[in-house]
Amino acid sequence: MPSLINSTILHGVIGALFAVCFSVINGAVAQTAAPTPAPALNRELIILRPGGDTARSTLTPEQPPRLKAITADSARVVSPPPRTVISGCPVTYEIEPMLPVDSALLFVRHSRDQIDTLALLSSPPYRAMWNCAGVPDQDQTHLQFGYILYRGDSLTVASPPTPHRWALLRGKQPAQLRPYRVKQLTTAADDFKIDCDTSKWSGIEGAGIVGGNTETTFKLLWTGARLYFIALVRDNSVNSGDFVELHLDIRRDRAVFPGINHRSLRFSPRGRSVFFVGEFTDGKYVRSDSVTRLLKDEAEWKASVNSDGYVVEAAIPFSLLSDLDFPPPKIGFDVSVMDADGQEETFYSWAGAERFTRYSPSRWGTARINDAAPALKYVLAFALFISAFAIIGFVVYLVFSHRQESKDLKAETKSVSPLTESVVEQIEKQLSNAGLRISDISKSVNIPAEKIVTALMSDLGCTFEQQLTYKRLKYSQKLMREPEITIEEIAARCGFMDVDTYRKAYAAQMRVAPEVSRKAMLERIREDQEAEREDDDDDDGGLS
Repeated sequence: MPSLINSTILHGVIGALFAVCFSVINGAVAQTAAPTPAPALNRELIILRPGGDTARSTLTPEQPPRLKAITADSARVVSPPPRTVISGCPVTYEIEPMLPVDSALLFVRHSRDQIDTLALLSSPPYRAMWNCAGVPDQDQTHLQFGYILYRGDSLTVASPPTPHRWALLRGKQPAQLRPYRVKQLTTAADDFKIDCDTSKWSGIEGAGIVGGNTETTFKLLWTGARLYFIALVRDNSVNSGDFVELHLDIRRDRAVFPGINHRSLRFSPRGRSVFFVGEFTDGKYVRSDSVTRLLKDEAEWKASVNSDGYVVEAAIPFSLLSDLDFPPPKIGFDVSVMDADGQEETFYSWAGAERFTRYSPSRWGTARINDAAPALKYVLAFALFISAFAIIGFVVYLVFSHRQESKDLKAETKSVSPLTESVVEQIEKQLSNAGLRISDISKSVNIPAEKIVTALMSDLGCTFEQQLTYKRLKYSQKLMREPEITIEEIAARCGFMDVDTYRKAYAAQMRVAPEVSRKAMLERIREDQEAEREDDDDDDGGLS
């Protein structure tokens, strides 16, 4: 088993993002059978440290040279599988090397710069337990599993800690229950300049965040095209480590792992502003450079430092916040603040997210998008709904009435057997009998009930009950033409048990209530009568 590399090299290997660092072996293959001494190894070793710093160390001839490579695909993580939300403790961490190795070192990186070395294993299974009881919850950015593989041929393969594959969330964080109401900007958007002038935000209700030595108030506004944001941070010491982050989940899916529709925008008064946009595809997290570039080009933001602290103001197009061009009624969001005073850092957020869970949409709160004139819009929408419902109802009535009339015409003109004619005649005579059964008709025509069923199905394509209901409804339409008769009387004369049964049967057959059908029928009769009177008056006038 090879010896552990020294602490300086281990720190550089674990913290590196990617590189392949190795000593160059210059040699030639012997052309004859006689052995040829191996060429001397390049004793200079280059290690890439976090942030791109380069450190050089020269190996002495007495030190055993080793080839060192940093790659993320030299082993497969068996447990926990990618996209796992870890909720229990301890955690089983296991890898399966993709190349022959003599031993493997397993470790976990969390809480930004904490590294837990789990085990150095000399044989499979390469498995260790991680006791995370004392570790705070971690989002997909801060929780990173890694490994170092050792081979006997002087090769060391290290995996940089891999983010965006796991999250440590043990129970739901109580998010901000009260949603923040984002009002619509009623003034001209062109007059709303991004200049850190807080006076134009007067009268807009804000939300406060208090923690450490700072106090923050933020506000949001919206138009059909943009989301406006301002944060006023009271801080007596502003430096490059201070920043405000705006987290947005436009679809409000509260996912644990952020995707292409999630945004985290960091605004720093003295440092660099950063936008986090990406998605997990093909087994890995990929930053969306195109969306990030559009945000940098089309979003507006500005930071201003004053005697009390600093102000951050931004205007972000909605089209760059998700695949939606217009905001839905509710969106997920959070505002977090980092205050760096020397070696100490204080973090706090509006929704209650913790420092190492702030990039998980599941820990964000809710914003409600409020229209400037909702009452008028509701009235117009209701009026349009009623109008559309009335038009659709009238069209449906005409269609089904025409269809029913066509069915009636076909049924009346179709030649039927004498038996069916006599059965239908008896049904029409006994319609008012609410307890009429096929056995009663069978006695009346002196024909077995089975033959009646066969005749009706053969000639009319219906059962006895269907024909009885049809005739009752048909008779009720005839009675509807008499305005002095009530619906209750019509139901009784047609043999229905009660008026509710009649209404249900009529609506099921005609797709409209009997009262509506009767009103339309009487209106048509009245119009016909008025037309006839007008014709008579015209005739009388012509004769005179």
